[in-house]
Amino acid sequence: MPRRPRTNPRLARARHLAQVEAAVRRHAPEVWTATRRLHAKWLREALAAARPLLDKLVIEARLYELEVEWLAGELAWLGYEISPDELLDMPEVAWTLRRLATQAPAQAGFLPRDPRRATLVRDTVKILEDDLSTYWRNLTDPKVLARRLVNLKAEGVPYVEASRRVAAQYGTEFYRAERLVRSSYNTAANNAHSAALEEAGFTRKRWLTSRDARVRRPQGNSPYDHVSADGLTVPIGEPFIVSGEPLMYPGDRSKGASGGNVINCRCTIVGV
Repeated sequence: MPRRPRTNPRLARARHLAQVEAAVRRHAPEVWTATRRLHAKWLREALAAARPLLDKLVIEARLYELEVEWLAGELAWLGYEISPDELLDMPEVAWTLRRLATQAPAQAGFLPRDPRRATLVRDTVKILEDDLSTYWRNLTDPKVLARRLVNLKAEGVPYVEASRRVAAQYGTEFYRAERLVRSSYNTAANNAHSAALEEAGFTRKRWLTSRDARVRRPQGNSPYDHVSADGLTVPIGEPFIVSGEPLMYPGDRSKGASGGNVINCRCTIVGV
């Protein structure tokens, strides 16, 4: 039986990080451009709907949260929410997700005619679509807009000026698109890589961080700790326990890992 080549963790980590950052540079601008245009439409309609509602509010400190809740509820009831499906239906977004989804299996070593590749691409598209839907819901959350508008009214800012400020500040900031692509692609790449390791016959897998200052560690009220996970080795079919949560690979949410454990993660795995 031929001897399996030894994995060089340092080179594997560097290669994985380069692939993730290349995906961010290539695809984040496309996601940002598409979402920004649709978000501008949503924001114009929501601000127009909010004007008569804000006129009814008499801001009082003791009622602040109730006023935010009321305005958010009214905006949601009026229907000024563009669904994630509308975003996914945009051709440029769908094409970007498809390209990301086909890159990950290829970089994990699956050949174009490999019968498992179609399943991996399909799984990857689902990961990307779920991430994009979550990103869009957060971006168009009526409560976020309501809180901004109530704050500005409490400061005495006229509505026209408040609208101008919100339109300028409350946009689809590029860093959000970067985070979306980085998180999604890392999850997809590690999903494909995990399948490749198992197919290659590895019996154990090792978690690797990027070993720099950006690796998450417990800070303040955040319990998420990837520094301690660096070098953690487990059987190939079992999950890592990271920050008290099970993950089959970095970025995995199939077992209920929370966002703080996977968003913006750059970790990877190697076979042992």
